[in-house]
Amino acid sequence: MLRLALGRHHPIPRIFQVPGPLHLEHWHTRSMELALAGENDFWIASSQCIARGYEVAGISRTRLFRSYYGMDTRLFCYPNTGYLRRRLKIPLDAFIVGNINLIYPPKRYLGQKIGLKSHEDVIEAISLVQQRRPNVWGVLIGGTFGNHPVYEYRLRELAQRKGHGTIIMPGKFDPRQVAQSWPDFDCAVHVPTSENCGGVVEPLLCGVPTIAGRIGGLPEVVHPGVTGEVVPIRRPDALAYAIMRIMDNNELYRRLANRGKALVSVMFNQRRCAAEIHGIYRHILYGDPRPEEFDPKAYLDSLPYICEPTVPAENQYSA
Repeated sequence: MLRLALGRHHPIPRIFQVPGPLHLEHWHTRSMELALAGENDFWIASSQCIARGYEVAGISRTRLFRSYYGMDTRLFCYPNTGYLRRRLKIPLDAFIVGNINLIYPPKRYLGQKIGLKSHEDVIEAISLVQQRRPNVWGVLIGGTFGNHPVYEYRLRELAQRKGHGTIIMPGKFDPRQVAQSWPDFDCAVHVPTSENCGGVVEPLLCGVPTIAGRIGGLPEVVHPGVTGEVVPIRRPDALAYAIMRIMDNNELYRRLANRGKALVSVMFNQRRCAAEIHGIYRHILYGDPRPEEFDPKAYLDSLPYICEPTVPAENQYSA
């Protein structure tokens, strides 16, 4: 709207801090966005994935920056008080796996057949695990984004049919309830069809072993065998095997999650990110030196090494 209001040739610099890659993944929305941009437009990609998308689309590196979105990481430092287990009446010895996400109904005009966060695949994967491992409970927290409850009702019916009461969808929690709930999870899973870096930062801040889909900016946060596990999307079988792998190596994956906590505590620290954004503005306006971009892999390489777990033959999966 700002570009439409000012026109492509307006002298005022305009900065778009890009929150997600979805519009870049579809030619019509990508083309429309780029067609409105002029020589005084700049982009701040909030992941390496988004930066690559703009570079492939022909945006010069001189007009393209990268800075992860900052957050108050102190919000996710609650001790494990058993809040979620008490609230949902889950046994103390149960293994809890799931996620906390808003529910996005499929957008048919984008060719989506399932919701953006792939709740269907998560439910199927948890069901597969439950067939082989006792005392596993699935918890999928979150309400529908917008006013389209029909899709959420269908997901609830699927969860009930597959889990027989042990795959629970308790609805939307407020931020405090979310922060209190995460420490109760034994494994967080996030395998959307499109994503930036969301959905994995909060569980890692709470030291929860995390599985992410190989999509978007998620592999920049969840590094396989380093901070968690990465699986191909739309593969409930691969997700199920990864969950069982974490169950079999829980102590190790807790250590990997703590390494992930060290990463995200710096990577998404709001003071660090704010200083980065400030530096980008000064570079564009006054010609100050271009701020150095945070490198997640280099930061992880600086941490003490933790060996990778051995993979039981039955738990192997292919990409």
